Amino acid sequence: MIQCTLALWIAVLLASFAHAATTALSIMAGNELFHRPDPHSLAFVRGIVEVAEGPLSDQWIVLLVDSSIEQVFPVLPLLRELHHGDNVHPLVLSYPVVQNSRQEQLPLLSICSGRCAVLLLTGALPEWLQEAGDAWAPVTILVVNVNTSWDAAALMEWQQIQKSTSLALMQSVSHNESLPPRVFTSIPFSKTCKGKRRFRTSMGPWNKIRFALRGDLFPDRFQTFDGEVLQVANEMDDFPLVYGDVKAGQGTSVKILECLGSWLNFTFTLQLRAKDKKWGKFVNGTWTGLLGEVHRREKNLTINYFTVVEERLKNFDSTAPYFYEGFGFALRVPPPLPAWISLTYPFQPLVWASVLGALLVVIPALYFVNRFAPAPQISFQDAAVIVCRSLLRQSGKQHLVTDGATRVLAAAWWAGALVLALSYTCNLIAVLTVPVFPPLISTIQALANSGYRVAMVDYGEFVPEALVTSQDPYLKALGERMDLVPCDEHGYGKLVQLALEGRHAIIDTYSYLRNLVSKDKRARQETYVMTEQVYSGTLAFFLPKHTPWTSKLDQGIRSLVEAGLVNKWYRDIMDQKDNSPSLSTRTKTSNTPLSLPNLQGPFLILGFGLLLGLVVFVAEVGTRIRAFVHSLL
Repeated sequence: MIQCTLALWIAVLLASFAHAATTALSIMAGNELFHRPDPHSLAFVRGIVEVAEGPLSDQWIVLLVDSSIEQVFPVLPLLRELHHGDNVHPLVLSYPVVQNSRQEQLPLLSICSGRCAVLLLTGALPEWLQEAGDAWAPVTILVVNVNTSWDAAALMEWQQIQKSTSLALMQSVSHNESLPPRVFTSIPFSKTCKGKRRFRTSMGPWNKIRFALRGDLFPDRFQTFDGEVLQVANEMDDFPLVYGDVKAGQGTSVKILECLGSWLNFTFTLQLRAKDKKWGKFVNGTWTGLLGEVHRREKNLTINYFTVVEERLKNFDSTAPYFYEGFGFALRVPPPLPAWISLTYPFQPLVWASVLGALLVVIPALYFVNRFAPAPQISFQDAAVIVCRSLLRQSGKQHLVTDGATRVLAAAWWAGALVLALSYTCNLIAVLTVPVFPPLISTIQALANSGYRVAMVDYGEFVPEALVTSQDPYLKALGERMDLVPCDEHGYGKLVQLALEGRHAIIDTYSYLRNLVSKDKRARQETYVMTEQVYSGTLAFFLPKHTPWTSKLDQGIRSLVEAGLVNKWYRDIMDQKDNSPSLSTRTKTSNTPLSLPNLQGPFLILGFGLLLGLVVFVAEVGTRIRAFVHSLL
């Protein structure tokens, strides 16, 4: 990657030098820029060279020469001085008036926007700069007005100039040839007593000692916002980031902005929602919703739930991330299993199989061991009754077991049966009083394989489209079963109702979803939020592209995150608002007597036993009647 970058820079330099050489030859041939330098011009040449050798000595210099200076400034002497000896060798770009030539050179501007410092030599308003668009994005720019009869104050107000983080102006303010050029900076948030912004603020005459360092020539333009009121594009229904009243907003993002405002001296205004009631996405070449207001520069920034993705980074500035979260799913808790099955819950299926296997082994063993005794006393039926009676902790004909081998086998079984009976009884007490739920859906794969559909409020998020086009088969399956709820005042009420009906899993940002189900009494008791999330990402504030004070917000947000304040505010808000009980809380019951539903199992067994006894009784009576009739015959 580094080698490719160096190769690109070398190619650009060679092309630029070739262009400069061609320009120089044409200049000398046509005698357009070569004339005897006047004292003012010499002062500018000397000042530019001192800037290149001093505060900008560690940066690549991009020299942009506007065609308006052809008759008032000697470019060739400046080029000779800049390339003389060990001086820096700038990347020279000349911008003529011809439009086609401008278009060919515009891509170079984006290359020069990183580590380069741009020196713009002009003597009038450079109209070509208005057409540069986002291709023009220098971080550092020094505007040099070499025309003593023209004031560059209007140029300093241009948005294309103001988008630079480091900005300075050098121009003469007097026709006195003995005075050096004066240096200005721009502090747009500062205002005069008449309320006008200070797009041009004097720092004094040029002096290479006074402006020896880069910070001297390019001071922090946004050390303070001087009471500026920032316009925020926001949606108030975005818990826990932004919620509450417009005049007294609450939430993690609001607290972050309040801390930044206290540090940088600014305030902000909130709104209820976007004019089109959309969240913000790119549709037919236009940004809608909150992001659309920021992209059109109607608002200064947005602080809602927006993750940092490639499409947004191409069109907006983003601050340092302040939180990490994704989208979660909420489902209805399945109804508890029938209470009569509770009699089987104390043991797992493997334990029940082991108990049955033990019965099938011990009963025949007890019978056959007793059969080989000197005086057999029990039948196979007696052996089965003795073994099963011990499991039910019933006493009986233990005196029938008299020989030594039978007693040893019976004692071993009674000891094991005692442990089994006590374990079953203890666990049965807990099972009878606590409803048992089937396994909950806790993963995306399990949700995709279930019969649930997915529902979401259509407020302009990327999730529905991302699910449908996902390469993951489980996410794609969920996207194909997606139902969108209209985004209106009843949208989220309908969404919760779909979850309570038990046929849909509803999706939204994880924290918002937790708060949504906790606000509804029934949903709080009958739904749960899956732990696994999708499309998790970092959250950040978004600003118009090339906002010069984005780095100031970055600095403050990083400090708040590193101090742990953002996470603390989030936990405090969630602890205060999230009243949703856990699944273990849902299953707790008060200390009340057992009801008939709790004891369905024993009564069903009793009924089944009575029915089975009745069948056996009828069979025995029938057998005796047939025997009696047969004896009479």
